[in-house]
Amino acid sequence: MKDLLAPRKPADKFFEELSQLINEHLKLASRVHMARLAPAVSFTRPGDAKRLSCVATGFYPQAIEVTLWRDGVFLAETQSSGILPNHDGTFQVSKWTEFDPEDPGTFSCEVEHGGLQGKVIVFYVFQPVSQVPVVVGVVLGVLALLVILTIVAVVIDKKKAVQKTVYNPANTSDAGESS
Repeated sequence: MKDLLAPRKPADKFFEELSQLINEHLKLASRVHMARLAPAVSFTRPGDAKRLSCVATGFYPQAIEVTLWRDGVFLAETQSSGILPNHDGTFQVSKWTEFDPEDPGTFSCEVEHGGLQGKVIVFYVFQPVSQVPVVVGVVLGVLALLVILTIVAVVIDKKKAVQKTVYNPANTSDAGESS
């Protein structure tokens, strides 16, 4: 009976190795989690909105400084999303300002974070909304209307021509009566 209750050597070795693997994994996970990850920084401007946003995402730890500038002058009138968590354990933040899309000024976003070698400055490049698609659409619409009107006119003209060429004999009588 003693032999049945005694622990088996292969099982002991398996659990010992499993315990070592789990401990190594936990150490590695804590090192990865504690690593400093630099943010990806970009400007966004949805459609023709009058809001210009600087977005920093994918950074760790969460301590970060994001500021907006116009022509080298700090913009105090900004709003912030606050620091928000991402699904992967990193963080994101957005700062934005209201602005005139036609403003010729140079907007920039300055980011300071422990995962960066120094400050990162990203500039907003104004991209006017192209009117080419609108002009092409109008021209194609007018051309389609002209084609349809031409087809309708040709069909109506052919129907009138067919009606004129149909032979309709005059009413005559064989009784020999003359008028």
